[in-house]
Amino acid sequence: MREDGHLETHEPSGLERLAVVLGFVLLLACGALVAVSGLIMPVYGVAVVALLWIGAVAVAMRGRNRPALVLMTPFAYLAVWLAVAWLGEALLDWTA
Repeated sequence: MREDGHLETHEPSGLERLAVVLGFVLLLACGALVAVSGLIMPVYGVAVVALLWIGAVAVAMRGRNRPALVLMTPFAYLAVWLAVAWLGEALLDWTA
């Protein structure tokens, strides 16, 4: 905290800004994956992955001042999407 009572702010570097932008672009690509998930998942499966995607976007937005978190979020979401698709096929007989 500065002497005048205001909090000090950190100006992000160009690399940090790039990481945040890339993270959100990749999350947008994951949203496109959600949109076509109906080709291999039933409606309730798509609803689950859509809610999880909304949660991932919320996590990234909340942590946008932490570039590593924003950049990691789409990869974590992709792993969850793959797990849901695989488990749905293996346990619930989802077929394309």
